[in-house]
Amino acid sequence: MSLISRIQDCSLGAKLVGAFLMVAVLTAVAGYAGIAALNESISQAARLYEGRVRPLELLKRVSDLYAVDVVDASHKTRNRNFTWEKGLAAVAGARKSATEAWAQYVAGAHDPEERRIIAEIQPLLAVADAAAAKAAGIMGERDEEALRRFTVEELYPAIDPVTGRISQLVDYQLKAAGEDYHKADAVSKTRSLLLTGLALLAVGAGVVLALVLRALITKALHQAAHAIQVAARGDLTCQIAAVQQDEVGNMGRDLGGFLETLRNSIAGIMQSSQKVRESAVHLNNISQLMATNSEQTSAQAEVVSAAGEQVARSVASVVSGSTQMLASIQEISQSANDSAKVSRQAVEAAQSATEAIDKLKTSSEEIGKVVRLITSIAEQTDLLALNATIEAARAGESGKGFAVVANEVKDLAKQTAKATDLISQRIAAIHESTTGAINAIDSIRGIVNHVNELSATIASAVEEQTVTTNEINRTLSEASSGVGEISSNIAGVAAAARNVSQGAAETQTAARMLSDLATELQAQVAQYKV
Repeated sequence: MSLISRIQDCSLGAKLVGAFLMVAVLTAVAGYAGIAALNESISQAARLYEGRVRPLELLKRVSDLYAVDVVDASHKTRNRNFTWEKGLAAVAGARKSATEAWAQYVAGAHDPEERRIIAEIQPLLAVADAAAAKAAGIMGERDEEALRRFTVEELYPAIDPVTGRISQLVDYQLKAAGEDYHKADAVSKTRSLLLTGLALLAVGAGVVLALVLRALITKALHQAAHAIQVAARGDLTCQIAAVQQDEVGNMGRDLGGFLETLRNSIAGIMQSSQKVRESAVHLNNISQLMATNSEQTSAQAEVVSAAGEQVARSVASVVSGSTQMLASIQEISQSANDSAKVSRQAVEAAQSATEAIDKLKTSSEEIGKVVRLITSIAEQTDLLALNATIEAARAGESGKGFAVVANEVKDLAKQTAKATDLISQRIAAIHESTTGAINAIDSIRGIVNHVNELSATIASAVEEQTVTTNEINRTLSEASSGVGEISSNIAGVAAAARNVSQGAAETQTAARMLSDLATELQAQVAQYKV
């Protein structure tokens, strides 16, 4: 792994701390070097002072003690400006101080040239010190003339060579001090250049580190900012290539993951909204179909209701006909009883019997018509019950009660058919009986003795017909009641169909609203590019 990769993978805090530490180390090195150079300059200045300036001070002091103090004290004592004691003390002090100062200077001398000049000064200094001692001796003797001759003739020749050679030594010290200064100045300039280089290195390292950190940090930040700007414009396809493992890289990867999740969510919303729209369209179609079917059901229910009313009216007519048939049968029974009573007068009443039998035949034909009508009504009722059963099956849950009623009507129609078959059989029997009666009337004169038996047979048949007719009346009453219930249930079916049609219309409206909402949602989501 390269150094750049290692730096990239470091945390942002580690990068900043490392950069500041590096700059701080370079600054500390430059500061330490500067302090060391300053201390060395101070040390050089101290060495220059101790090695060159301090010796100059000592040489000046020695020269002044002899050339100034001893000479001045001698002249002032000669001129009586000093007393003999003061002059003697001044000369003695000057000799002592000069000897000490010269000893300090000689102890610090190290250069060969310097020692050579010192060796030349030593004899001259001994002459000068001897002259100072002589002056002190004269002062001690208080001999003014001797002091005058000494100061004029001997003092200057003894001291002046010492001051001259000390001046030569001072010149040497000044020359050596200049050389030491130039050496120190060269070292100082070298160290200044070194410090300048270290400072420039620290500044350059700081600038390079700043640029590197800026490149490492701002590159990922620019990618993240660009991705956010593009996403703000609705384009979610931007990818963030974050390779560094620091906080900025983690932020870029987290932002990329967020955009990926957002892309998936938007795509899911688009698919879901499309499915919602398709479902809304399908629901709208179903609601339209429900509305159409409910309208058809309502219309068919109205037709069935009208047919039910017609059946009810027909059943009422049949009930009325059966009542008339019952009255006719009662008349037949009465006629049969009368026939039994007047059987003895059968011959005389044959014509009347023939007419009565004709009436009976007519009544039986009318009963046959009524029976056929009842049979037709029963078949129609059965057909209506079948249609009602089919419509109840189409109606679903709301048609279960109607299906039960339709089955009951169907059962009643079957019972009515059975009853009408029985009536038809009875009518056929009556028809056969009347035919036999007609044949018997032709030969009534020969079979008068059998009239009573035939009358009894007729009476028995009439009683059976009475029972059958009563049963027919009861069945027809029940059929009329069932038809009324069918009409009521069909009316309920029609009302339910209207309610279903209204609900289908409301469902259709809701489906259109849902479809519009899904379309609007798709339009909103379509603004994003995924």
